[in-house]
Amino acid sequence: MRNQEPSEELKKKIFETARELFREQGFQAAGVRGIILRIGISIGTFYNYFQSKEELFLLIYLDENQRELNATYKRVPELLDEGIEPIEVIRLLIREFFHTALGNPILREFFNRDQFDRIVEKLTPEMDARYREQVFPPLIQYFKGWIEEGSIKPVSLDFFFALVNGLAFVVANRKSIGEEHFPQVLDFMIDGIVENLRA
Repeated sequence: MRNQEPSEELKKKIFETARELFREQGFQAAGVRGIILRIGISIGTFYNYFQSKEELFLLIYLDENQRELNATYKRVPELLDEGIEPIEVIRLLIREFFHTALGNPILREFFNRDQFDRIVEKLTPEMDARYREQVFPPLIQYFKGWIEEGSIKPVSLDFFFALVNGLAFVVANRKSIGEEHFPQVLDFMIDGIVENLRA
């Protein structure tokens, strides 16, 4: 294995190879060694680009999250144009977020809370800001507009996001709930949140 000069092309190759490995093996099983062996670079070359496996995973997680959110948020104007009321759009968005995350091996790592919390300890202020910029502004814009027009109850955004975050803990404990009951429990709780937002 040869040491290589930093290049955007190689950085992208490391990034995409790691994405493949995290998808195939999950965060725990995929390691830096597997990434460098698949590409044919040295460990030193890897660390020229990324400080740790955790940092690389978080960057990939943010990228996956952005892709999924962009696809979801693009649907909002279409749904509204079809005459679907805002409360039902919120229901669809929450359901879609959780079902998409559970179907994506990288995003699913979020629900392994102990492990994900250890990963997030490595989150830099820049990465945290990027995550907040990704997730919140588009939804906040719609949410505020719907409150102003009286389509939903005037609840604080912090409270709404706390409710959605609470659902993440339900998902993280789905084995305790029972896999056979979990989908209905999740939908029931989403419906409870949404119905309490109805103006």
